[in-house]
Parts: sequence; C-alpha cells; structure tokens
Amino acid sequence: FISTASIYQTSKKIINEMSKIQVLSYYNLHKYYCESLIKFYSNFSQNKFIIIRLSNLYGDFDLTKRDFLLNCVDRIKKNISINIYGTGKYLRDFIHIDDVAQALVKIMRKNFHKKIDIFNLSSGKSITLIDLIKLIIKKNNNFRSKFKGEIKFSKNSNKLTKRNFLSNPNKFSKNFNWRPSINLEDGIEKLIKKIKY
Repeated sequence: FISTASIYQTSKKIINEMSKIQVLSYYNLHKYYCESLIKFYSNFSQNKFIIIRLSNLYGDFDLTKRDFLLNCVDRIKKNISINIYGTGKYLRDFIHIDDVAQALVKIMRKNFHKKIDIFNLSSGKSITLIDLIKLIIKKNNNFRSKFKGEIKFSKNSNKLTKRNFLSNPNKFSKNFNWRPSINLEDGIEKLIKKIKY
C-alpha cells in the first residue's frame, strides 16, 4: 500500500518508521485510516502486507495534477511569478518516480517473510522550498533566458504547509538492497529538458 510521509509530525530531526503521527488533512486521514485497516486485516489474513510511506514524488509531466516541484518548473519556464506560503524555509524530501518504480520492482521480486511491515521511501536528502526554487531557476537559466518572474511570499499558511520532513530510506534499503540513483539536480534538469513550449 502506498501511503504518505506527510502523516508524520513535523520535525527537524531525522524521522523513522516509529516517529509520531500527526494527521493534518483529509488526504492524511485517508492514508492513516487505510493503514489502520491493513494492520487490522493482517491479524487474520493469509496475505503479507507492506506499507510504503512515500516522500514527495516528482519526475512525471502531468501538469494537471497537484505537484509543487513540477508547477515551479512550469512557471519558471514561462516566466510566471511563484507564490510560497510562509517563509519557504520548510524542509521537504523529493524522490524521483524512476527510483520509486525500481523500489516497487524490488518489493515484487523479493519473498518477504514478515506478516506486515512499514517502510519510509525517500531520497534521504531534504531541501527547503526556497532553495528548491532557486535550484530550479539556476538549472533553467542554463538552458533558457534568465527567469524574470518573482518569488512571492504569502502569510496564509497552516500547520500542513509549515511541516518539516527529514528521513532516510535505510530500513527499506537494507531489506530490499535498494538505493535512490537520481539526485535532485539531475531530476530537475530532466524535467526542464522534457517540458517544451
């Protein structure tokens, strides 16, 4: 089951699978409720269950969905100003979709022995939102004319926006012999090259 790392309580320390949970949105509530059902069902089911708490996924090109990183790439390429809620100093972990796909293949190929287990799946490298935007601008300027938009800050932020997330995928890496192979700079560069106007 693909769950989300956003159900963890905000922290500037590296969290693990036993860290405190804090449900701050209906999306989080849905994921947490599904996890609870799976845990309950595992008590009498013949099946084995793996719950993956995924950090911020990026790398596809669907501009119709909610994707902060992709939206920033799109706006920067179009020279449209970007709005950030709060200070922009909140930490997030971004993992490339190709690394997630490889992780899921590893799960399918391994004969997992535990009845149920939970794993964080992340890149292991967090970045503030403002530094992420600056990185996208830098990478974009290597291929196109200089970004002429602005970075604007909105005071309308909530606990969900202000959360920090730092994690490492050590438990998953150890169990499934997996490591992320696409760093954030290369992933952003691929997106910039792929989106054409």
